Amino acid sequence: MWLSSAIGLQDRWWAGISAVVATADTLGATVGTAALRIAATLVGLMVGLAAAALSAHGVLVSGLTVVVVLVVLFELSLDAGARLGAATTLSSLPHRDQMRVSEALTRGANVPLGCAVAVAVGMVFVGHRAGDRLRRDLRRDVDDAGALAAAALSIWNDPQDTQALHESLAALLASR
Repeated sequence: MWLSSAIGLQDRWWAGISAVVATADTLGATVGTAALRIAATLVGLMVGLAAAALSAHGVLVSGLTVVVVLVVLFELSLDAGARLGAATTLSSLPHRDQMRVSEALTRGANVPLGCAVAVAVGMVFVGHRAGDRLRRDLRRDVDDAGALAAAALSIWNDPQDTQALHESLAALLASR
């Protein structure tokens, strides 16, 4: 919450709430929860602000925006974020003829900030082993993606030489 206040954001409790909610017993779980929380918040915020931009309000509009958010989150395989996305949408809509756009945008900024703090704290306190494993796996994935991209570019240069692409793709799939 201090960091949110230091950069001038209002409603800094959203950063604190997000940090607490995203914190888990392992770094991987914290990262997963944080990513889900951020994605669900952004989807809910976009749908809510789109409805607000259309000057739409009322119970029917609220219900329709929740349905839209649920469909989008389910299509993105973010089912676990459905409640948060729906709640974010409802808090982004105009209530009692007052626009809450600035409050919605503030929440949209505070949630990722709080989640980033949770991940940073997890990296410090959960143990370096999990962080080292995450970095190692990320580097391996980047290396594999680079090899695959290089093979694809070599085919672009020489369309007859597809062997390198097939080898890179096979190595990438075998490492999973």
